Amino acid sequence: MENELINNQLINPEDEINSIIFDALEAILDSTMEDGMLKEMPIIGIATKILNAGKLVRDRIFYNKVVKFFKNIGHYSDKEKADFFERHNKDESARQRLGEQIVIYLDKFDNLEKPVLLAKAYGAYIQGKISFPEFLDLGNLISIIKTHYLSEIAVILVFATDLDYKSLPIGDTFKRFLPFCEQEWLLERNDEINEDNYGHRMITDKAILIPIVKYKSTKLARNFSSYIINDIYEVERQRINEHYKNVYINPNNLR
Repeated sequence: MENELINNQLINPEDEINSIIFDALEAILDSTMEDGMLKEMPIIGIATKILNAGKLVRDRIFYNKVVKFFKNIGHYSDKEKADFFERHNKDESARQRLGEQIVIYLDKFDNLEKPVLLAKAYGAYIQGKISFPEFLDLGNLISIIKTHYLSEIAVILVFATDLDYKSLPIGDTFKRFLPFCEQEWLLERNDEINEDNYGHRMITDKAILIPIVKYKSTKLARNFSSYIINDIYEVERQRINEHYKNVYINPNNLR
């Protein structure tokens, strides 16, 4: 694997985008080595050191996560990379924090899909589409989200795209994901008690007021759907629009 990466130059440690993470990896791994010879080796040799650094990495999975991340960072213009590198060269502590945080995320991830999602967040940050705190918010969300439910979460976010509060016409299949979306600040809930916020149901000859919970998407949700799960989100959005135009949409029927 190491030779493949070197020969095909899939990971260039000298690239401005990659160097921040490689510096953090090098510093962390150097601290675990007694001989301190890491800096004298080819930088891609970090991969071999990762496999032997028992205090940081338990097995080859971390190496695979690092490779997944770098291979999915994407390609950016020289200007984008230069601007990004310039911003971080002005503050060494910020540069170090960014690299270390990415390493921490990679070490924490519980599958090989999450490094790909983190690479997308990093790409959005490189291009200046999100701020550093927003990058951290996305990284934290990626750490805890269950990736096998991304399609279900995408459906909820499709319905919650409006900036105004509204009822989400979703079935039981999706309602169980609402608490997660609320807890992780993907959805903001409107609990105001007013007459406009109530539905009416007739029981015998009496009318009772039934509260209707309304939601709207947050900035985190919009960043997540635009930059991280944009492909899944677009598939679900088109599927909903295609088959359920101008009708009451029951997402349970989408399955």
